[in-house]
Amino acid sequence: MKKAILLIVAYLLVQLLCGVLIGAGVNLYAKLFAPTGAAPLGMASVPIMLCSLAAMLLVLWKLGYLKNDGRAYATGSPGQLAWGIMGGMGAIVVSTYIVELLPPLPDLMESSFDELQGSWVGIGCICLLGPFLEEVLFRRAVTGELLRHYRPWVAIGLSGVLFGLFHINPAQITGAVLMGVFLAWLYYRTDSLVACTVTHIVNNSLSVWLSTAHPEVETMRDLIGNPALYWALPVAGLAVMGGAVWQLGRKGAAQPEVKTNN
Repeated sequence: MKKAILLIVAYLLVQLLCGVLIGAGVNLYAKLFAPTGAAPLGMASVPIMLCSLAAMLLVLWKLGYLKNDGRAYATGSPGQLAWGIMGGMGAIVVSTYIVELLPPLPDLMESSFDELQGSWVGIGCICLLGPFLEEVLFRRAVTGELLRHYRPWVAIGLSGVLFGLFHINPAQITGAVLMGVFLAWLYYRTDSLVACTVTHIVNNSLSVWLSTAHPEVETMRDLIGNPALYWALPVAGLAVMGGAVWQLGRKGAAQPEVKTNN
C-alpha cells in the first residue's frame, strides 16, 4: 500500500513541479515578448501537461514498469480482447448513468479542460498520452503493487478508490472510482493493459467530443432526448458488462501474473 501511494504522490509532485517551472517560464516569456506583458489564458496548460506526462513516464521507465515483459502489452486471445473492450464500453455507459443519478458536484477543472481542448496537442494529451500513462501508473504499477499484498478484491477496491481520489476534481471522483474498480479488475483478469487502455482512450475521447461538439448538453438525458432509448442504454451497457465479467471471470479464462501473499 505504501509504495502504491508513493507512486501517486510522485505523479502529483511531478505535476506540481512542472506547473511551477513551465508557468514561470511562460510568464517570463510573456513579460519579455507579449505586448501586454501577461501570458495568454491557457498558454501554459498544454506544455505543463506534456512536461508532467513525459517526466512521469521517465520515472515509471526507471522503476521498470514500462518494461515489455511480453504480457502487459499483449492482446491475449481475440476473444479475451473483444470481451475486455466490450466490457469496458459497458462500464463507461453504466458509470455515466450512475453519476447522473447522483446530485451534481462542482467541476473545478472545467476551465483547465477547456484550455487543453483548444489545441490538437492538448486533445492528444487528454485522449491518448494521458490514458496510456494512467494505465501504466494505476493498473500496472499501483494495482500490481496492491495485488502483491492484499486479496484481489481488496486490492481492486483500493485501486479504484485511489484512482478516483487522484482526480481531486469532485465532478470526476465518483465516475473515476467506478471506472477505476472495473479497470483494475480487468487488468487483474487479463494481465494486460491493452483492453484497459482502449477503454480509457474511448472514455476520454467521448468526454472531449461531447464537450466540444455539444457544449450545451449537461446530461445524457439532454443528449438522447428519447426516454425509452435513454433507459435502454444503461440496461444494454449492464448486460454487456455482465457478459464480459462472466466470460473473463470463468476459471481458466485468464492467468493473472500477479499473485497475492494472503
